[in-house]
Amino acid sequence: MPMKTAYVPFEEKTHECGRASPPKPIKPHQWERIAKALRIGMNLQDAADLAKISYGRLYRNIEADKHLSKEVRHLFATCKEHHVQKIYDGERGWQASAWFLERMFRKEYALHLPDASDEEKAIQMRKIIRKKGVPPGRLQPVSDN
Repeated sequence: MPMKTAYVPFEEKTHECGRASPPKPIKPHQWERIAKALRIGMNLQDAADLAKISYGRLYRNIEADKHLSKEVRHLFATCKEHHVQKIYDGERGWQASAWFLERMFRKEYALHLPDASDEEKAIQMRKIIRKKGVPPGRLQPVSDN
């Protein structure tokens, strides 16, 4: 009769000295898929799923490689820049970009209402479009006649 084995949870491989083994590298075609997903605003979990790798593997690679970590932050920043620029320029569909930023990057872009106990007030922002000509507040030069 075969002997039943107990379930053993996954443990990271380690060397004899106790250091963790380096994570399995991400292949170039997988990284292209991840970069494309992050550039358009997807989260790390979904990007890993699209590249057909585990989230843990992606996360371990990002943690182990400072260059990769910097690249991921740059891809997120590129996504934010695209949407902020669209709002700033008042392009068609800027409201969708504002909604996207509020949902995806809540801590940075969502309006945070104070608690009832706080006495501070929420800040509201408006987009001001300046027309061509003399800036407001400046006087026109007076001609001497």
